[in-house]
Amino acid sequence: MIPSLIEFIRDVNLSLVTIKFKNEKPFKMPTLLQKMSILSITAGMQGIIIAALGCPNGCDFCVTSHYWKRRYIPYFKSGYEIYTQIKKYKRDHGLNAVIIIDEEFLLNRKRALEYLECIRKERHWDVHLMCFSSIKALSQYSLEELMEMNLEIVWLGYEAHGAGYAKMEGKNPDELIRELQSHGIAVLASSIIGYDYQTREVIEKEFQTLMTVEPSFTQFLIYSPVYGTPLYDRLKKENRLLPGFDDPRRYRHKEIDGFTLQHRHPHLSQQEASEIVEELYKKDYELLGPSIIRIARVWFEGYLRMIEN
Repeated sequence: MIPSLIEFIRDVNLSLVTIKFKNEKPFKMPTLLQKMSILSITAGMQGIIIAALGCPNGCDFCVTSHYWKRRYIPYFKSGYEIYTQIKKYKRDHGLNAVIIIDEEFLLNRKRALEYLECIRKERHWDVHLMCFSSIKALSQYSLEELMEMNLEIVWLGYEAHGAGYAKMEGKNPDELIRELQSHGIAVLASSIIGYDYQTREVIEKEFQTLMTVEPSFTQFLIYSPVYGTPLYDRLKKENRLLPGFDDPRRYRHKEIDGFTLQHRHPHLSQQEASEIVEELYKKDYELLGPSIIRIARVWFEGYLRMIEN
């Protein structure tokens, strides 16, 4: 489901940009629906809401942030507008699952709480949300507030313990994941390897720490200097880009994929980095099992907690 969603977002992005910047009329959200499947079996439809472009965090590797020059461009400025769009999906298509495409949907606490207030006025609200977020954003809310929003899955920029980004400030990331999942909110922990401080031993230690919190999904990617990002500029200035990776035309080819080291690393070769990523995925599966079972357990435990209270 996740890879196809990313492809879908890529395909609609340019048309949305055209609507926003070349049309003087108020933005009208197009109907975006995606079929969900589990083991190739259709499991219903979900609505997709493109709530904003860009990201204010400005992480050095992030294309989303730097494509828009660290601007945050919201399509929906109030929680009421988001609520209205979701209610339209529910009314017109009978959907009870929506994904919010916004790199930091929960960072704007005022807007999120406006959305929550709209839900609280409903007699019955069964629409579940998936969204992208950060430790900093999630740390602004109580677990009760997140549960009332019907937050079902959160894609969390876990990165690495020593990454040092401002968006990682707030609660301890491992404690945060435990708290969320114990209350029925599944976490996709997106992790990065390839920071200069990381040796193979450090990566293994950080991986084992992540495994102790048992995220429902995990993503492991190599720290990649994509053309146009500050990371690319820094590594190019330091003459650390591997041959060919300073050519933007290479981005048409599959080696620009998050699984191939593109620069000279103080501790890892290109082959070692790719091998480590593959090893981490295999170990994750061996230790925690398939994500479909992991997420079902999280939701069931969250359900038990709610009926007990």
